[in-house]
Amino acid sequence: MADDERPRRIRWWWLAAPAMAMGAVAVVVWFAAFRDATTPVSRDDIVSLPGEGGEGGEVYSYRTVGFEEVDALGGARHDYPETTFLTIREGACGPIARWDALRERWAESGHCRVDGGLALERTGSYHRWFGQGDLQSYACAGSGVVIPLETRPLTTTFTCVSGDKVEEITWEVVGADTVDVGDEAVDVIRVRTVSRLSGSSRGEDIIETWYLPGTALVVRRISSTDSVSDSLLGEVEYTERYEIVLTSLTPLP
Repeated sequence: MADDERPRRIRWWWLAAPAMAMGAVAVVVWFAAFRDATTPVSRDDIVSLPGEGGEGGEVYSYRTVGFEEVDALGGARHDYPETTFLTIREGACGPIARWDALRERWAESGHCRVDGGLALERTGSYHRWFGQGDLQSYACAGSGVVIPLETRPLTTTFTCVSGDKVEEITWEVVGADTVDVGDEAVDVIRVRTVSRLSGSSRGEDIIETWYLPGTALVVRRISSTDSVSDSLLGEVEYTERYEIVLTSLTPLP
């Protein structure tokens, strides 16, 4: 009887094996689809990266400390490399400044030249988590001068809008300051912005930026962001902290 049963058992395992193999493949594919990874960028990568600024422009390097993280799918964190890049290109009405931390994370702002300095026309950002990209573009109205040609007291409030998401921004020119760039003490304008986001994403950004007067060149920036966004997985919490400091006033070759 045992010998008679053995062929049946063998035939059963041959039938079961393909199903088990397909199940294993499905698990591997699922994890591959949702795995999270980061890719640093180099100076040579910058001109080929997607964005609204077009090719060309001047590229600057920054000493960088920081990270971003989300709590979705068990959580993930992107630590920023020690060197990141800011590119300044000429747009339709003024400079476009784009900061590239990773291929999975960049931020962009478009400015228009107005009497007395630069106004903020739009902002954009890109995040990629678990293989899924999220590109956001906000149109800003009524900012007035946000980066003056010379230091003067200035506080303005305005909104930037993307679909149902509304960002209420309070922009304050704190005053004149200096930042060490290499061996040089550079005169800068210190700006503090507080942005409160409402809609399908909710949260707050608090950013301190030191600009070269009348330009979009960031000499130093300290940024803190906490937000919650609606998704198919429920609410997703996002946190970002970073500091960048310009390494040289001379663009990279």
